[in-house]
Amino acid sequence: MIGRRPSILRSIPRKNTGALLRFDDQVLLRILEVLYEAPTNPSQWRTFLQMTGEALGGDAGSLLIHDFSDVQSVIVEQWNVHPDAIRQYEAHYTEKDVWFQRIRNSRDWLATSEQLVRFHELQRTEFYTDLIRRYDIPHAVAAMLARTQEGIANMAIYRGHRAGAFADDALEPIRVLRPHIQRSYRLHTRLTAARRANESLQAALDCMRTGVILVGEKLKIVTTNRAADRLLAAQDGLLATREGLRAESIAESAELQRLVSTSCLMAAHPAQGCGGGMEVTRRKKSPLRLMVSPARGLDMDRNAVVRAIVFVTDTEEKVRLLPEALQQRYGLTPAECRLAILLADGRSLKEISGMLKVSRNTLKSQLASTYSKTGSTRQSDLVRILLNFAAHRHAT
Repeated sequence: MIGRRPSILRSIPRKNTGALLRFDDQVLLRILEVLYEAPTNPSQWRTFLQMTGEALGGDAGSLLIHDFSDVQSVIVEQWNVHPDAIRQYEAHYTEKDVWFQRIRNSRDWLATSEQLVRFHELQRTEFYTDLIRRYDIPHAVAAMLARTQEGIANMAIYRGHRAGAFADDALEPIRVLRPHIQRSYRLHTRLTAARRANESLQAALDCMRTGVILVGEKLKIVTTNRAADRLLAAQDGLLATREGLRAESIAESAELQRLVSTSCLMAAHPAQGCGGGMEVTRRKKSPLRLMVSPARGLDMDRNAVVRAIVFVTDTEEKVRLLPEALQQRYGLTPAECRLAILLADGRSLKEISGMLKVSRNTLKSQLASTYSKTGSTRQSDLVRILLNFAAHRHAT
């Protein structure tokens, strides 16, 4: 005979309160499924609030963040809360929220609204008369999800006047669910922060007119900016393949692999070197100039570790750096500006020496001074700084 499956609901008192009886195993398991989908699919927070609210006999629900720094609250997600109530609460009623005032300094809490403020006391407040009564959400059961130095996150399920106050035992299902809610919410905040960081990084890359390709081990492409997308879409010289970034020429592809492998080593051991540059021939146009640099602190997520940055310059569409702008921004001399511009165009010191009829030693001296003034430590860093500067000026 097969034994009965243990139920998480055995920790919930079985009183005939109506709402609690709606929390059977099937409902609870479905709530947990939705809850653990929410970090990767934020729309599921509303489904979670609705399912939990209906199981408790509630009429509406919300996830709120109270920010200590600017005394403001934001309703992150809601179910069945009137949009005007949300706007008014966020704009005017954070400081008048007597429920929040009672728990603001608490390290942790789980309570009905009547446990926080007796209903006859609530009725005498502006918070009740101007907001709570108007939108018929005078009763609540609420729990803290997270507390940091910046603020508090909490969830709440509301009832209207007709349904009446929540009984104290309505807290028990929330008490059982709360560790799962907190775990899901922590994961949600981490993923949200990662998404925002990635979006900011991608937006910054897309502002650059120079192609930028972030790669991991074995030339795996992690992300590209729009300029790089255009160059790769041409499928002329430089290719994005299933195996990663490749050049059409076997010899150039091997050299690219060597530079990226070297840069991956530099990323782990900064003292080892500074990457390098090369040209990739094209069938229809003049060569692309590539500068490969070690990457640190640019990981998109755990599965997208960035080890090298490949800057791709189309010699037929160069990012123009004005000497006057470099002099004003970094205090470079005319000779240092000339050197910096040629380096940003993908030229090597050997090429520049021949073009300008200046000795390599003189160029190295100018380069050392340019490093100092721009805050760079190696040639690839200098090129990255200059290209970012050019892209910023172009965008603004």
